[in-house]
Amino acid sequence: MGSDTARAESIAGIIVGAFERYLSEFRGLTLRARLHFEEQDWPGAQRDWLARLDLYGRVVADTLAALRAASPGAACTRSLWTHVKAACTERISSRHGAELAETFFNSITRRVFTIVGVEPDLEFVDTRAAACPVGPAAPATRTFVRGGSVEALVRQVLASYRFAPGYEDLARDAALVAQEVEREVLRDRFAQPKTCTRRDVMEKYQLVFKHDRAGRLIDAQEFEYLRFDRDRFAPELLSELLSEAAGTVSLEGDSLVGG
Repeated sequence: MGSDTARAESIAGIIVGAFERYLSEFRGLTLRARLHFEEQDWPGAQRDWLARLDLYGRVVADTLAALRAASPGAACTRSLWTHVKAACTERISSRHGAELAETFFNSITRRVFTIVGVEPDLEFVDTRAAACPVGPAAPATRTFVRGGSVEALVRQVLASYRFAPGYEDLARDAALVAQEVEREVLRDRFAQPKTCTRRDVMEKYQLVFKHDRAGRLIDAQEFEYLRFDRDRFAPELLSELLSEAAGTVSLEGDSLVGG
């Protein structure tokens, strides 16, 4: 038991340390975005976009390599991993953004073991109710309430977030943005969706992620091998999923599995 505890502590240290490095690199890349914009350094901005998109996967891969190097030839058992999870809990439960660290831990877990659905003994599920209080976090958002025209609201937003070079024409820019917002919100007809395969869709997402960002999509993470209770789906929806997505969706007993 003693050796398992020591090894679990060592593994937890590697995982939490890797997560902290990920946060540090992510913040650095994010903070440079404003400077790139102000200096009109578009190639630099694109390099950082790509680096940030690839960062999570790279850090996860580096962490797995570090775990293998730390214990060459020694397999991680499920019993050991419960101790690893407990050790990580002690290190992350009192920090803001603990759920992000839990997600990172789960990413490692799902590559160390083959998991379909969720295994609460090995990975974090929903621990927020039992989490230790850490005090109020800094506000993550700022709300602007529309009191007049859309143009006035946009002008208020732009004026609240100025850049070093300043705006060439704040009133003009606010009017242009307002026109786009109103046109999109008030539109009552949309083009018919294109006919394409799942592979086409995934390739287009990758294109937008890595080559044509332009603010179209926020950063996202892919999920795979998810398990849902079958009774969460209406019969009509379940039938359509099994018919239209048979290559990635299947039934296993009372569960719907998507991969």
